[in-house]
Amino acid sequence: MVVAIGDKDRTVAGVRTAPSRSLAGSPQRYDGAVSANKGTFGASVTITVILGLSAGYQLTGENLLLWVVGYLASDWRRSLLVAYWIAVIGGSVVGYIYLPRWYICSKNKFIHNLRRKYYHLMVIAMFIPGFLWQPYMMSLSLAVALIGLWLVEMIRVFNVGSLGSRIHYFMSNFTDARDAGVIITSHFYLLVGCALPVWMGGHAGDRSSVDHWIAPMSGVLTLGVADAVASVVGQKWGTRRWFGGSKTVEGSVGFVASLVVAVVVLDTGLAAVGSTWPRLSLGNIAKYAAVCGGSGTLEAVSTQNDNLVVPLFTFAAANLIR
Repeated sequence: MVVAIGDKDRTVAGVRTAPSRSLAGSPQRYDGAVSANKGTFGASVTITVILGLSAGYQLTGENLLLWVVGYLASDWRRSLLVAYWIAVIGGSVVGYIYLPRWYICSKNKFIHNLRRKYYHLMVIAMFIPGFLWQPYMMSLSLAVALIGLWLVEMIRVFNVGSLGSRIHYFMSNFTDARDAGVIITSHFYLLVGCALPVWMGGHAGDRSSVDHWIAPMSGVLTLGVADAVASVVGQKWGTRRWFGGSKTVEGSVGFVASLVVAVVVLDTGLAAVGSTWPRLSLGNIAKYAAVCGGSGTLEAVSTQNDNLVVPLFTFAAANLIR
């Protein structure tokens, strides 16, 4: 990877890419002088598709695309879930378009932080119902989503036509100093952090134990709920900082409390709709509250990327206390 000198544009593997952007405030106007390299983008996508289809055929003995289509069509509930996800994504985009201009472009740190939590709300709306209703499909869908996210990011990086500039402008509203490189990584970390516990669960469809939905949901709950609450509470009301760092005690309290509440609320909701997932006992709640405390402490003091570290810790701890 080569980064060009100057702030106008950047180069990845000799290809001119998207210009630099404002990371701490409002998005900057996209530089129309940056040329799109559709050939490089097309070659990258073609090679990836060929390799992916070849690997899929080796694993399944079938055309991977046809297998996915057949899998979705074999159960009406899967098709309905896909329609629900499309509606959530479409609704979120339309809702964002109609947000007040001052909110979208505000340089206020608290408002900018609220904008970044837009993705976390989508995680809650899409992944929690998806896993609890169709856990195996959720595992597949997360892999497909990761591929789709990579494709969208490549369109932005290689500035493919007018779509690249639109994606760039949209994404600039959700970046911060951690996204200072050519690739915007925050959304990748968020998705992978939600996906890893689901992929590693191994018993997503086994409803014989309550632990079989708590542990795989660790990523979705810690990032979609607890991390968002901790960030908002810490920035708005936090005054006591952990060891002089950036995280606050108030934010950590919000993290732990929201995580415990989320599990209890989910358990109550599952019982209310007559779900076959088993109920939480007081012992389950007490054990998971201890796990939440450990996760909140790790989130407060860790210098690693908490979108990856915290979900994995919570997943491991939830499995250890079963």
